[in-house]
Amino acid sequence: MVSDDIGTFKDDNGETFDAWRERRVAEAAAREATAQAASTDQRFAALERRFKSRLEEVIEATVLGFGDLRGEIDERFREAQTDFSSFLKEARSLIRQSRSEASKRRTQVAAIQREHEKLALEIERLKLELADERGKGKRTSK
Repeated sequence: MVSDDIGTFKDDNGETFDAWRERRVAEAAAREATAQAASTDQRFAALERRFKSRLEEVIEATVLGFGDLRGEIDERFREAQTDFSSFLKEARSLIRQSRSEASKRRTQVAAIQREHEKLALEIERLKLELADERGKGKRTSK
């Protein structure tokens, strides 16, 4: 059907040329948007696969790295335990030795003190004897 006005052509559905053109442009834009969305989805899927692949590599490397680190830490810890155990043995030995030497020294000091007391008594006895002899000697000379 044709209208009297120029540019007011209508098709069998009653759609004008301008409306038809707008619809066709909108449909083309929609197809383009759909194509771009599909392309974007494909690119995102490809990026996701690459990311997951790299992530798995990083996780594996991290696990291996931490495994190596854990092994080294365990080794160092065992070394520290061994060193500390040796240190404790030496320290205990030195403490026993020091206590033994201190005990010997206390025994020696006690023996020296007893000897000192004996000598002091002996000196006192000798002084008294000497004083007695001098006293007798003076009496006889008088």
